[in-house]
Amino acid sequence: MVGKNLSHYRILEEVGRGGMGVVYKAHDKKLDRPVALKFPSPSAIGSEREKERFVREAQAAAALSHPGIATVYEIDQSEFGTFIAMEYVEGVTLKELLERGALSTNLAIDYGMQIAEALQFAHEGGVVHRDVKSTNVIITPREQIKITDFGLALRPGNVPHSVTAGVMGTAAYMSPEQIHGEKLDHRTDIWSFGVVLFEMLTGGLPFGEYEPVLIHFILHEPPPPLPSKRGRIPEELQRIVHKCLEKDPADRYQTAADLVVDLRRLRRSTDPFHRTPAMVKPAGHEAQKGTSRTVRWAVAGVVALAVVVVVYAAVRLDPLKAISPALPGTETELEIVQFTTGSGIADFPSWSPEGEWLAYASDASGNLEIWTQRSMGGEPTRLSWSRYNESYPAWSPDGRSIACCTDSGGGAVLLFPSEGGIPVRIAEIEARPAWSPDGKLLSLDWNGNILLMDLTRGTPRPIVEGTSGMPHTVWSPDGQHLFFWDRRKGDIYVVPSFGGSRTPLNLIRPGEEVSGLACSPDGAFLVFSRGQFGGRKNLWKVSIDPATCVPLERPQPITVATTDDVHCTLSPDGKQLAYTVRDVERQVWRLPLNPTTGLLAGPGEQVTFGGRKNYYPAVSRDAMSMAWTSQESDRAFIYLMDLRERIRRKLTKEWAHSTRETGADFSPVDDRLMYSSTTGGTYQLWEMQTPGSVEFPVTETLGRVRDVHPVVSPDGRSVVFYSNRSGNWDVWVLTSGRKKSLTRLTTGPSNEMYPAWSPDGRMVSFTSDRERTGDIWMMDANGQNPLPLVVHPAEEGWSAWAPDGSRVYFTSNRGGAFNVWAQSIRGGEPERVTNYEGLSFGLPEEALYTKFAVSSTSLFVPLEERRGNIYVLNNPL
Repeated sequence: MVGKNLSHYRILEEVGRGGMGVVYKAHDKKLDRPVALKFPSPSAIGSEREKERFVREAQAAAALSHPGIATVYEIDQSEFGTFIAMEYVEGVTLKELLERGALSTNLAIDYGMQIAEALQFAHEGGVVHRDVKSTNVIITPREQIKITDFGLALRPGNVPHSVTAGVMGTAAYMSPEQIHGEKLDHRTDIWSFGVVLFEMLTGGLPFGEYEPVLIHFILHEPPPPLPSKRGRIPEELQRIVHKCLEKDPADRYQTAADLVVDLRRLRRSTDPFHRTPAMVKPAGHEAQKGTSRTVRWAVAGVVALAVVVVVYAAVRLDPLKAISPALPGTETELEIVQFTTGSGIADFPSWSPEGEWLAYASDASGNLEIWTQRSMGGEPTRLSWSRYNESYPAWSPDGRSIACCTDSGGGAVLLFPSEGGIPVRIAEIEARPAWSPDGKLLSLDWNGNILLMDLTRGTPRPIVEGTSGMPHTVWSPDGQHLFFWDRRKGDIYVVPSFGGSRTPLNLIRPGEEVSGLACSPDGAFLVFSRGQFGGRKNLWKVSIDPATCVPLERPQPITVATTDDVHCTLSPDGKQLAYTVRDVERQVWRLPLNPTTGLLAGPGEQVTFGGRKNYYPAVSRDAMSMAWTSQESDRAFIYLMDLRERIRRKLTKEWAHSTRETGADFSPVDDRLMYSSTTGGTYQLWEMQTPGSVEFPVTETLGRVRDVHPVVSPDGRSVVFYSNRSGNWDVWVLTSGRKKSLTRLTTGPSNEMYPAWSPDGRMVSFTSDRERTGDIWMMDANGQNPLPLVVHPAEEGWSAWAPDGSRVYFTSNRGGAFNVWAQSIRGGEPERVTNYEGLSFGLPEEALYTKFAVSSTSLFVPLEERRGNIYVLNNPL
């Protein structure tokens, strides 16, 4: 078979063979992609029952489109017989992985959650797998699970065969009702899942594999307790496993959805980290048991690129202490201590001047409040007691006060006595404060601007404007300079604190962003959180000249974990670094709209599943399809979904490890898709003429220049986008025809971003900071007659027009959190559409990621669940 051509497939190699079939890797010449072709095994070809099973596998899997289920493309006939063409999945089976030993508790929970989510999706689609086992689960190199082999699956209308051990299914994973040959439902998969979860945690099967006694044990004996030799396994996880393995289906989890909820809750309480790649865990670096508060981490280089992973063991809610080499090939050790242990949010740490205390914001009381706690441990003390959200605490140099921002009364900066008491409002803007070393000034990060406030005068004055995001301003120890992040220009800058020209430090690579800055007490080091836009961040350090603030070397990583490390701050002696380990899951939701009022008409529903971050939705004119960006590790790809069938397709290719393709939009008059891609090195506009066809670039950029977020005009002839070609962000238009023309629509020193066409194509709305904060403006399609539509002290983000052109929807953080608002083009006050004020769930916290889409009946918005805890790293420099 190898080398043969079947239809538009060329067979490359045999990759698997079993009792039920043979699988080959092949090349799909039509769509230029690898596929897997499955044929019935020679022993099964003559059996009508096996032919039926083979067709049923294709039908069952083809009815499901989920990232955790291997996709079936088609079933076809050839000279060699019937075959199934399906997604080619690289990786190892879970069974192969477990041959190396049991998984850590946290990794077992992570994999278990993915398997359960895929089963939930299958069950909700009316499909029961009936053969869930570790050999039918593949783990990809990016740790995405894929469930395969739906040959025994039941769909609505199927009449199940009478099943007995050794005939259909694998005996060790069979439920009691499956062994008895009784009528089966989705709860048989939940039993089999319990066996797989037990296997991941122990490396063995709960009832053994010896068939003469296996059936008896499954039918009559309780499952054994999880062995204590695996270390500390939470009691809740023991309960989950045993509930899955109840003999009576009525006593098990009744739905996989309930199972997912319990696993998700357990994961939040035991593991604030992202998953660790078990497939590349180096030999001899197993997690070692320490005291009840400790766990050792090991770091290893992987292949030639020295990719670093972190191996950790599970604990309960006790703080973690970790010992880990800081960099590959060095002897330096870092000690990491988990400082907070909640299941919600703890963020924005700030040291007291003597280093004995940390202030931080936490939602432990329900809303975000300021808390203080001794740096060596102890009970936290709540400082603020309002029903509003307080965040970004900053301890004063004299130790007497803690400044913070609040969303009460339209936003303000508060000053609390550090020992507790009544706060004072010192500025009527919601801004992040940072103290000057002498305690006389506060810098205020406010909607992309940096203001300086003299506490004796009380009037903030701008010193830096238009950074387009959170600057994360930090003072030099002598108070002569300010370091800040400028998203608009894509680098960390330094500016004299008394004003003057700003200097780039050339520390950030194209396509990356910063989520925290800190300066060492001696001014010799700058520490920052760096990573891909929307991706995970690690902590980096660079030595600088204390006098000139110029870097003296290339940046070096401090943390090399697969976590998202942000909001860093150094202790007064420079020997400890506090930071937040953050976990965000972002999915696209559909919210129903009242066609008459344009406001919400009921509760929403989640549209996307799988992937940690899904955002930038776009909807076709007929509202039948949605394109969006889904992030996998630190890469991003364009996906397409049929909104009626909920079938999703991955459209863009995995060109390179750093590829990011974002912000797709449909052409209203044909099937074209436009989007931004870094395939050429930096963001350029790319086009796909039909979904799944060839991709090609339509603009060229070099260095730090980025063309992003194309939006196709209603007639399909023009594309507006925003770019920093001129040095700041401007709106540009690319017009097709005999000669393509590229025209800059906005000019001046301000930033104009996030353009959107009106339904008639005569106007373009966009966000501008020409009045300091992001406001919504409109202009003619040729760039003439720009006029403000929404002006407010808060930050306005993306805009989108109602299909009838009667109103413009936009995002705004007025009131504290980002929400969607609606502004009639006839004027008047805007109306609030969504009401997400909670800190653990809502629209993203940054305007960049709040892009949404509108149809005549729905809003499509990204909503995220946020968690985080504070860690302290000793001897970071």
